[in-house]
Amino acid sequence: MSMKLSRVLPPVSVALAVALLQWGRHSRPPMVLDTIWVPTPTLLCYGVNAPAFRINGIVDQILSSLRNDFFSKVAHSGDILFVIIVAMFWYLVGRRIDYSRSFHTAVESVHGRKIAWKLLILLYGLDLLVVICLHNVIFTNPRNNSYADNNFLGELVFQGLWFIWSLVLIIVPGRDLLRAIHRRKEAVAMPDSTATPR
Repeated sequence: MSMKLSRVLPPVSVALAVALLQWGRHSRPPMVLDTIWVPTPTLLCYGVNAPAFRINGIVDQILSSLRNDFFSKVAHSGDILFVIIVAMFWYLVGRRIDYSRSFHTAVESVHGRKIAWKLLILLYGLDLLVVICLHNVIFTNPRNNSYADNNFLGELVFQGLWFIWSLVLIIVPGRDLLRAIHRRKEAVAMPDSTATPR
């Protein structure tokens, strides 16, 4: 029996994220800077988990806007919320890979709920793509006298991984949606093709 990645990926991803974050905490900037400097291990962690990092930012803003002591503590709990979202994200990734490796792939259903879920993932991938493009236009645009962050290598890794994730979240569900539409057309055309001519 093959190993289920939905059980393996969450603990592995959490352990890796915690290790990179701790490594980043113990990193020191190369010089005294007036601007914020984010260590390369921290940016690597955020890049590997870019979709979770984006969700964490959205959830953090929502919780911060709520006037509640409990939600305020959760929003300002540091990396705890981020690590929880990382575990949930990689669980979903593992489930998707496990499903694609199973025998159900050949007869995958095309129900409306499944199509809506894939469309939501595709739109989220587009959101990631728009965010990274706007970031580069605004914050790394020579016309604005803003060339790059102080940690050029870290930002390059972070933005590169973010861009790759955005493409994955657009291409994979987009491919599945095209297959679902094709199967529906075949299912609709099936009675006509089997009908006997008079």
